[in-house]
Order: sequence, then C-alpha cells, then structure tokens
Amino acid sequence: MLTLYLLLAILAVFIGAAIAFISRGNPILFSAIFGFTAGAVLGILLLLILHLYEEFGISPLFVMGGGFLLIFLIEHLTHRFPKLASKDHHWVADLTLIGLLLHELSDGFNLVIAATTQDKQIGVAILAHRLPVAIALTLAFRKNNSTRGTLGRLSLLAIAPLIGALIGKQVLSVFGEFTEYLTAFAAGTLLHILFHDFRGDLAPNR
Repeated sequence: MLTLYLLLAILAVFIGAAIAFISRGNPILFSAIFGFTAGAVLGILLLLILHLYEEFGISPLFVMGGGFLLIFLIEHLTHRFPKLASKDHHWVADLTLIGLLLHELSDGFNLVIAATTQDKQIGVAILAHRLPVAIALTLAFRKNNSTRGTLGRLSLLAIAPLIGALIGKQVLSVFGEFTEYLTAFAAGTLLHILFHDFRGDLAPNR
C-alpha cells in the first residue's frame, strides 16, 4: 500500500504539470482548469488554516499572513522602482516551493502511517492536494522558466514524500514546530500566487 501511495504522490505532480502545459494553449480548457485549481487550492489553504489554528493557535496564521504581505510589499517595491526588478523575476514561486518541500517531507511520513494503519482517509487527503498545487506551481514556474527548468523544480516536489517516507519520524522531529511555521509561510506565498499570477498574468497564450 505504501508503494502505491508514493507512486500516486509522484504521478500526481507530473499529471498536474501535464494538465497545466496542455491547458495553456486552449482558452476554454484553461478557464476550466483555472476554476478547478483556484477553488481547490483555496479549499486546501482553508483546511490548513483550521489545522494550524487547532494545533498551534493563532501564531502560525500571522506567519501565513506575513508570507503573503512580505511578497506583496517586495513586489510593490520592485514595480515602483524598476531597477530593483530582474528580468528573470521568478523567486516568488521558488520561495513557495522551498516552503512546501519540508511540508511534503512530512506528508511522506504521514503516508507511511496511512499505509501502516490502513487509514485510507489520510492517504487520500494527502494525495488529493498534490494535483491542484502542482498545477498552480507549474503555471507560475512556466512564466519565467524553460520547460526543463519547470520540470526540474517540480521533480523536487514529486520526490519529497519518498524522501520523507525514507528518513522517518526521527529526522523530521528535529524540525519540530518549524515545519508547521514554514508550511504556513509557504501557504501565504501560495495565496499570493493565486491572487497575483492568476489575476491575468497566466492567461493562455494566443
């Protein structure tokens, strides 16, 4: 069962990437994918907010808001002062990816628990969020990266649960609550991607 979970976790990322690449050339399909992705990711973030609040109180939510506001303020400055902006301005999605990677390591360990306890609900919940997140990140990465660069970044996201399953709880426990706070920060930056990049910058090529 664990092998199946990990295989599906890896495939979900690349299926999401394929959907994103294909949809960009079709305005109607893109609109449908956009609606699914935005709705699903917002739903995932809402569930994450509830989880973080129940486990750690209000402080991770401030970190999430801080992640959103930090990116907003930095981008506002780069727009006001063009000399601060670079031609290859893609660090927002990269920053989101870095935050999500540690979260995905934890997901790998949780898939081990799901397989061991035969708790399919946990396994499905973990796998379900990977597809829309992969679509959103693919669209964001593709704006400023080649296909190879985009797939290289997504490969890190794809294999993170496998690494998490291998290193186990002992190593992950070293990070402690830092994992959750970094996840909250990444969620804030992912929220920024939805509100900024999906506002029109990711319209399909015509």
